[in-house]
Amino acid sequence: MSSFCAKTAGLLPNHFKANAGKSVDFSRSPHRKATRNAADDAANSIRRYQETTAEKTARNTAKAAATSIRRSLESMAEKTARHAADAAGTSAARALESSAQKRTWRQRDAISTSVARAVEVPTERLERLQTGSQRRHAQRGLCSSPKLFWFKLAFNYEPVLRLSGRKDLQIESMSVVFGHCNAKKSIGESAGLCRSDGKVQLPPFQELPAPWKALLEGSSPVSSQKSDSTTVPSR
Repeated sequence: MSSFCAKTAGLLPNHFKANAGKSVDFSRSPHRKATRNAADDAANSIRRYQETTAEKTARNTAKAAATSIRRSLESMAEKTARHAADAAGTSAARALESSAQKRTWRQRDAISTSVARAVEVPTERLERLQTGSQRRHAQRGLCSSPKLFWFKLAFNYEPVLRLSGRKDLQIESMSVVFGHCNAKKSIGESAGLCRSDGKVQLPPFQELPAPWKALLEGSSPVSSQKSDSTTVPSR
């Protein structure tokens, strides 16, 4: 019998020779693997359903920390590949969505965004607005017209938004001083804002007499008495 096995061994393919005498692991079959994965998913779902809020928070925190560490160690090629895979997966999932599913996640995103912006502090709002402005400006490109950005911007004024950092905005110093009223304006400011750009010649102010000047400045005893005796009429 042993001589027969030795003779037939030379006729067997190499992969049969390598696996000769080894038992076949049926647990690696696709059906067994799918069954095991389904059982693991069910057990994991039950375990997470029974979690307390503290346990869920701790698990999410640990998962976020591990993800942050893993992504900080990624190379640029790995990060690019991950972003491409995530974008492709999201695009494929969105392509299979029905209209009702799209409305559902859009409403959910809108509610989440509204809640997040309602609890924003001024510094967070400023950072978000500046980041959005920079992103939109970068998307338009350096050669595009800034008219879309400035269009009706005064009607949507944001007091915390600093526009001085924009390249298409130049803030000049007010170095032009009018001789009559000492009003200041910028060099490139529109003409005709004060005295019709100098066309109207006004006489110089005359110095008031000392009694009148003291009365108007409030340094006279008479002006202080007059101020104390003055009553504001009721409406």
